[in-house]
Amino acid sequence: MNTEKLGPLEQIIMNVFWEKKHADARDVFAELNKKKKVAYTTINTTLTRLHKKGLLNRELIKGRGGYRYVYTISESKPKYIDKVISSTIDNLLMQFGNRTISYFSKSLNLSEEDVDKLRARLKELERSHE
Repeated sequence: MNTEKLGPLEQIIMNVFWEKKHADARDVFAELNKKKKVAYTTINTTLTRLHKKGLLNRELIKGRGGYRYVYTISESKPKYIDKVISSTIDNLLMQFGNRTISYFSKSLNLSEEDVDKLRARLKELERSHE
């Protein structure tokens, strides 16, 4: 699953799915147009992009008038947020190493045990990128 930051429309659409659990493009279009005008084709394109990122699953369903995709969430909002946080912290540790640990230690008033956990995570990341 991709944990990159979501764009504004992607975030709005994911919030719809985290609430409804499943929907097709028409459902999302109807929901979003209550608040702001968005083109149906833009919603379709964004749903495809979210599917490619691994945030939505989709199934081709035959219905009246032909086939359509029905989308479902890949995982809950709390699990997604946890992955984004973990990925962000790992990226900070990889890019800035001990400076990140020092910042977290001071700004969050971390215990020595927590600082040791961050140092251990940094070592794990360094080993996995060798």
